[in-house]
Amino acid sequence: MFVIIFLLSLGTYRRNTFWGSEVGLWRDCVEKSPRKDRTHHNLGYAYDALGQWEEAKREYGEALRLNPRYALPMYNLGLIRYKEGALDEAIDRYRMAVELDPKFADAHYNLGLACYKRSFYPEAIEAYLGLLELKPDYENGHSGLGLVYMRLNRSKEALEAFQKELSLYPHNPYTHVYLGEAYLEMKEDRKALAHFRQALSDGFPQDGEKVRAQIASIERRLGGREGEGLLP
Repeated sequence: MFVIIFLLSLGTYRRNTFWGSEVGLWRDCVEKSPRKDRTHHNLGYAYDALGQWEEAKREYGEALRLNPRYALPMYNLGLIRYKEGALDEAIDRYRMAVELDPKFADAHYNLGLACYKRSFYPEAIEAYLGLLELKPDYENGHSGLGLVYMRLNRSKEALEAFQKELSLYPHNPYTHVYLGEAYLEMKEDRKALAHFRQALSDGFPQDGEKVRAQIASIERRLGGREGEGLLP
C-alpha cells in the first residue's frame, strides 16, 4: 500500500511540476502577446490541467473574446462546467463548439454524454449519430448510443450498438458490462455471465466488486459455476 501511494504521489508531483512550468511559459507568452487567442487558450489549458478552473475559465473566456469563432476554448469551457455539475451550461457550450466546428468529434461525443446524463435522449441520439457519421470508429461512440437506446427500452438497437463497439474494440471492458446488463434485462443469464466475466478479464477498473456480485448471483440462479469460460 505504501508503494502504491508513493508512486501515485510521485506521479502527481511530477504532473503538477510539469503543468506549473507550462503555466509560467504561457503566462509569459500572454504578457508578450496579449491579443493572441491561442496563447490565452493554452494558458487556460495549463490552469485546467492543474484543476485551477476559475483561472482556466478566465483565459478561455479571453480567447473567445479575441476570437468568438474559436471552437476549442468553447469546448473546454463545456468540459469544466460538466465537471462542476452544470450540465445545462456544458450542453450549451458543446453545442456552440459543434456549430463552430461541425467536424469536432470530441464535442459531438461529449454533447451526447451530457444530454444522456440530463435524460435528453433524442438530443443524445442526434449527437451520437452525428459523431458516428463523422467518425464511425470513435471509441465508446457506439456504446454511448447503446446506453441511450437501453434507457428508451430499445433493446435490439442497444445490442446492435454494443456489438458494433466490440467489433471495433473487442476488449473494451465497459461495453462488456453494458452488454451483460442488457442481457440480464432480457433474462439471458448465460450471455450476461459471459460478458461480465470478459469485462473482468479485460481489466474493468470500476465497480469490479459489483460485477463479481452479478456473476455470483447469476451462477446461483444457474445452479453452479457454469464453468470459467470467457467469450470466444
